[in-house]
Amino acid sequence: MDLRKWRLSSVLKFVLLIVLFVTVAIDACGETPLATTPKLTINQGIFGVVRFWKGDFQPFDSEKHSSISPVQREVLAYKVITIRDIDPFWSGPFLTQIPGELVGKTSSDASGFYEMSLPPGVYSVIIKEGSNYYINRFGGYGLVNPVQVVPGAVVNLDINIQYQAAF
Repeated sequence: MDLRKWRLSSVLKFVLLIVLFVTVAIDACGETPLATTPKLTINQGIFGVVRFWKGDFQPFDSEKHSSISPVQREVLAYKVITIRDIDPFWSGPFLTQIPGELVGKTSSDASGFYEMSLPPGVYSVIIKEGSNYYINRFGGYGLVNPVQVVPGAVVNLDINIQYQAAF
């Protein structure tokens, strides 16, 4: 009888420990605390943080000489464009011009935060970097930096400028 109570007690403790662990894990993966979440002023479109990566991010580098910093940049949204559209203007991660229709434009603030109200649709989001335009992502069908905005939704699109980073 005492052995059964001990087993039941051990099983109960184990189950409670698992429930506690799962609760903490779910909470850790949840939303960002409100104090660090920017206040959105739009009801539909895109928002995110623009970050500049600089340095060596290779895993075997014992002395890290790298940084990731939020930056102020102009953020542009074009009706979706493809690799085929940009081919004559493309040099590495940069474009000399954008062969498409500009739909929206905003700038990130000192903390890198930006938001842009957009109608439903698929867009190419591009960063103005000096006199050029920066791209670093491609979606299916050769879409350039694609994002889809659906009715009534605000899509999180963080932008990482990584042309001065080594991986």
